[in-house]
Amino acid sequence: EAHKRGLKFGTYIISYLTFGTYKYKNYKYSLEYNSEKGGPVETRSISIADEKRISDIIKLIKVFNEIPEIDYIGLDYIRNALGGYELVDEFVQDMNVKVPDGWEKFNGARRMGWLANEKVSRRNINLIDQWQWWRAHKVSKIINRITKEVKLKKPLWLFTLTWEKGWQHGQDPIMFSDAGMDIDALMLYEANRQQFDMLLDDWHNYIKKGQANLVLGNVVDWPLHQKILNPPGPEEFYNRLLDSTKKIYNDGTADAIFIHDLARALWGRIKPYSSKEWMLAAGAAITEMRRLNGLLPITAEINLPSKLKLKEEFSIPIVLKNISNKKQKNIIIKPYLIGGEILGENEKIIVDLLPGHIQAVNFRGIIKSASWEKDLKNMVAAQVKSDKRNATFFKYVTAK
Repeated sequence: EAHKRGLKFGTYIISYLTFGTYKYKNYKYSLEYNSEKGGPVETRSISIADEKRISDIIKLIKVFNEIPEIDYIGLDYIRNALGGYELVDEFVQDMNVKVPDGWEKFNGARRMGWLANEKVSRRNINLIDQWQWWRAHKVSKIINRITKEVKLKKPLWLFTLTWEKGWQHGQDPIMFSDAGMDIDALMLYEANRQQFDMLLDDWHNYIKKGQANLVLGNVVDWPLHQKILNPPGPEEFYNRLLDSTKKIYNDGTADAIFIHDLARALWGRIKPYSSKEWMLAAGAAITEMRRLNGLLPITAEINLPSKLKLKEEFSIPIVLKNISNKKQKNIIIKPYLIGGEILGENEKIIVDLLPGHIQAVNFRGIIKSASWEKDLKNMVAAQVKSDKRNATFFKYVTAK
C-alpha cells in the first residue's frame, strides 16, 4: 500500500530494551547497581554482551533483507540502554583502567559497585570518558558484525540520542557511521529552548557532513515544547527543526528531517493545538529544508497582517514564485484557516508559472470566535502542489 502511493516503507527492531514485565529466560539482562538492594540488580535491558541477542537480531534482519516491500531497516535502542555494570571486567581489561589495589580479589558484585560509584560520583572524568567511548565502540562492533553477516541490500538506519552526541548513552554518530550505519536518526527533543540551543552548538562543533548522514527529528508534543504559546507550540516545533537543519553540521545544511510520530500527532499531548496544525507545521519544516537544499521549485508567502478582527471577513493573499529553472505547470493552491472558515473557493489552480515569475492568488476567510487557549493565535496555511513536489507554508495571526 505504501508503494502504491509512492512512499517507501521501513521496519525496525527494538534491539536491547524490552518492554513490559516478561523476560526471556535465555537472554542475559544488563545489571544496574543498587546498594540498598544488595548490589547488582537486573534491568529490563538485554546486555550488549549477550551473544544470543546479536544472533537473533541478525536472523530477523536477514528476513527483512529478503522482503521486497521493505525499503529500509532500522535499529532502535541500539545501545547499552540501562545498567551495564556486568561489563566491568571486559571494560577494565580493554581500556587498561587503573583499578584499586587488591582488584583481583574483589568478587563480581564488588567490582560492579566500584565502577558504579566512580561513575555516579564523577570524581574521575577520564574514567567516565573511557566508559562512554568503550560502550560506543562495543556497539559499533555489533553494527559492523550485523552489516557484514547479513550482507545488507537496504539502507540501515539507527535511532540515536543527542545529549553529548549520544556519548553518555554509549553511542557515537561518527563511530556508528564508520561501522556501517547509513542513516542516523537523531532524537532532538526532551529539552527546553536554552538546552536545545546548547545541544545544537555541541553538535555543530563536533561533526561535518561527510562524517555521518544525519536525519533530524522533533516530536509532536506540547509539554516537550514547554507548553509555549509565543511562538505557538507548532511554530516552535517548526523553528527547532529548521534551526537544527541549518546548524547541526559545521560545514553545510542537513539533508533530511523526521517527525516523531504519527501516534503522537493523532492522540498525543497536542492540545490546545490540533493535529492539523502540528502536521501543517511539520510539512512546512520539510518544505523549508528542501528549499535550503535547492530541491523546492515554488515558494509561497502568505501576505496577511499579524492582527485581524474577529467576525470580519478578510482577504488571504498568497504570493507564489517559481524559484526553479523550469516552467511549473498545474499548480494547485489549497488554503487552511485553523479555528476559522475559508469562504467561497477553497482551491485554485495556476496553469503555468515561468522561471523567476511571481503570481498571487486570493482567498477569503473569517474567524468567528476567539482562541483564548492559544493566546488568540490562529494558523493560516497553504499547501502548494506542483508536478512533482508538494510544499506547505504557514503563518500565525492574532484575532480579537
